[in-house]
Amino acid sequence: MQMRQRPAALLVEDNPIDHKLARILLEKAGFRVEHAFSAEEALPLIDGPPFSVVIVDVDLPGMSGFDLTRLVRARPARAGLPILAVSSTTGAEAQTWARAAGCDAFLPKPLDYGTFVATVARLARPPGADQPAA
Repeated sequence: MQMRQRPAALLVEDNPIDHKLARILLEKAGFRVEHAFSAEEALPLIDGPPFSVVIVDVDLPGMSGFDLTRLVRARPARAGLPILAVSSTTGAEAQTWARAAGCDAFLPKPLDYGTFVATVARLARPPGADQPAA
């Protein structure tokens, strides 16, 4: 019997409370969750084994979540990686910035739990979907 691999999510969030909440929601939805507290910490993880989706807080210490998204989009092997931006900055302007940076979706904080899980599930690629053929 072959076990189905769980999709992997990279959560880039510096706020411990937001991190804990998002992690719980993602794990309940069936994701394996890896975490980075900053964009700089996330970059080596992104270059490692592929993720099904990345959830990035826009307002990170140091490099912003938008800057991280631009760097991911510049990596040919990861350019199609689904990225969800989350931020306490709300409104149409924040959504416009997210799209301009290359994010696939944007959600305002505080997160609506149902919308968050549904959006991540919609964006996530099946495990191994972006791995090159051997």
